[in-house]
Amino acid sequence: MRMPQRVWLAIALFLLATPALPSDDLSDRVADQFRQTLAKADRALADGDHHLAMALLEGALYTTGVRVAIDAHSLDPRGTDQEEAVRQAFSTWSESLDGDFPIQLVGDSENYDVVIRFVDSIPDAGAHGLGLIKVTKNYRWSSQKHEVKYSGSIQVVRAAPGGRLSPAETLDVVMHELGHLLGLADVARIGDLMGPLVRGKPVLRPTEPEVNAVKDLRKTIRRRIKLVQANLPPSGTSGEYTERIMHLALAAQN
Repeated sequence: MRMPQRVWLAIALFLLATPALPSDDLSDRVADQFRQTLAKADRALADGDHHLAMALLEGALYTTGVRVAIDAHSLDPRGTDQEEAVRQAFSTWSESLDGDFPIQLVGDSENYDVVIRFVDSIPDAGAHGLGLIKVTKNYRWSSQKHEVKYSGSIQVVRAAPGGRLSPAETLDVVMHELGHLLGLADVARIGDLMGPLVRGKPVLRPTEPEVNAVKDLRKTIRRRIKLVQANLPPSGTSGEYTERIMHLALAAQN
C-alpha cells in the first residue's frame, strides 16, 4: 500500500500460518508472506507432496507470468499521463531486474489476471491511502499435477491531500504496488520506493537494495524449484485435482 509521509501503514499479507524460514539469507525487505511460502514449500517437499511444493514456488516466482491490464474507463479522459506512468513503471522495474520481470502489461481487451484502476479514493486503505493491491493466488494440486491462477486489482488514486497526483507521483505509486507483487514489504525509510511517499518528492525507480532483495528472492525460489524437480515423480494428466485451494491475499490493514 502506498501511503503519504506520516500516514504510512504496513500492508498485511495473509497466508496459511507457517513459520518464517530462517535458513535463507533473505533481505529484511522481503515480505513475510514470501518467506512463509518458502517454508510451506519445504514442508510439502519433506512430506512428499511435490506438486504442492511446486505450486507454491511457481506461484511465488510467477513462472507463467502475471498479465496486468489498465481499466481504460478509469483513465482521465483529459490526457494520457496515467497510462504513460503505468507503462513507465513496468519498463523501469523490468530494466532494474535485467529483464527478469514476470509481470506483463497487456491491452485491456485481452485476457488478464490483475487490473489497474484509477479511483477517487480507496476506503480500504484509509483516508490518505494512495494505492492498494489486492491479489489472490489460487493453488490447485494433486499427486500428478499442479496449477496456480491469479486474480485481483491495483487501485491508484487520482488525487490526495495536497492536490492531484503528478505523473511522477503516479509512477511512484504504481511501482510501489508492483514491488509488493514481486515480494517486497513496506518500509518506513523515506526515499525508498517501498517507503512512504513525500508529496513533491516521488521515487522514480527502486533503490539498489530493493532491486537486490527481489533478485535474491527470485534466485532463492529458483534453487528451491530445482530441488523439488530433482525429486518430482513423473507427471501425468490423469486424476482430478483435490479440492484444496489456498488463497493468498494482499490487502490493507488499517
